[in-house]
Amino acid sequence: MSSSTPTSASADNVIATPGPETAPASDEISATATATATATADGTESAAAKPPRRLFSRRAFLYGGTAALAGAASFFPVLGEAHRLEVTHTPLRLTRVPLARPIRVLHMSDFHASEHVPMSLIRRAVALGIAEKPDIILLTGDYITYKFTDWDDYSDALAPLARCAPTYAVKGNHDGGRYTVPPLAPEAVQREGEETSMIHLFLAKAGVQLLSNEARSVRIHGQDVNVVGIGDYWSHKSRPRDAFARVTREELAQRPTLVMAHNPDTKEVCKPWPWDLMLCGHTHGGQILLPYLPPLRLPVRDKRYYRGLMAYDNRHLYITRGVGSLWGIRMNCRPEVSIIDLA
Repeated sequence: MSSSTPTSASADNVIATPGPETAPASDEISATATATATATADGTESAAAKPPRRLFSRRAFLYGGTAALAGAASFFPVLGEAHRLEVTHTPLRLTRVPLARPIRVLHMSDFHASEHVPMSLIRRAVALGIAEKPDIILLTGDYITYKFTDWDDYSDALAPLARCAPTYAVKGNHDGGRYTVPPLAPEAVQREGEETSMIHLFLAKAGVQLLSNEARSVRIHGQDVNVVGIGDYWSHKSRPRDAFARVTREELAQRPTLVMAHNPDTKEVCKPWPWDLMLCGHTHGGQILLPYLPPLRLPVRDKRYYRGLMAYDNRHLYITRGVGSLWGIRMNCRPEVSIIDLA
């Protein structure tokens, strides 16, 4: 299966730059101090022989610098990189089941609505995505960061998506449990053995279809496409067997299959089933990228897969950098509205 290098498009409040990198990342750097002690004649260690203890490790220095950057960004939120949305365009040719006509996918993730990510930024991301005239819209989780309450405004912000094209979503690790307040709406009901939370309700109000280990057949330009949504990997909700059971063998063999999963590590548990493209978020593209160093933190097991279009087992993943951020800071890693043109 072949792919092309992503390109970016400019729009209002968007600066055109090259698209996301696809090179694998190395493991995080671990800085430790070692000291050798000299033994005295009686076999005890000599304190005088020990080298002076290092006051700061390399990691402490890097994270200290990051904290300083975060403080600076909080004073200049308008100028901060975390608000400079970038629209990227990535062409991808499907070879397992070729398309009769091209399909444009709008992919967004990791909105992280919070005090650091205002609703105005999310509305702007939605407007930029709609302006690209997508055929289908896929959202891959982490709609909030913590203790979010303004659900009506959020539904209103996302509602234009479903009016533009069929819109589907999966949940991320921030979209349940202790992160949601209140954890259950008064009218909550049981849904496939999982309690319906505010995330379910606000997405439904926006016209977005949530797929929790479910699948749908979507007809686009006269051709059927399988859309499979997998539960969050970190929350132990990934049940690909249940999701792919909603699609027949004939449908998997004869149609392109797009998988939505918040965490790119989900690729391993979905490996036994045939699919063509998995759309993910979770990593924020590294979020803070210091020059000449790997990302300071990548919350995934397989650290090779953290942003952009990447090949995997004769298929592909696209890992978007996300719309929002944690702590309201990004460095060399702008927030992203991703357009994938399938052919």
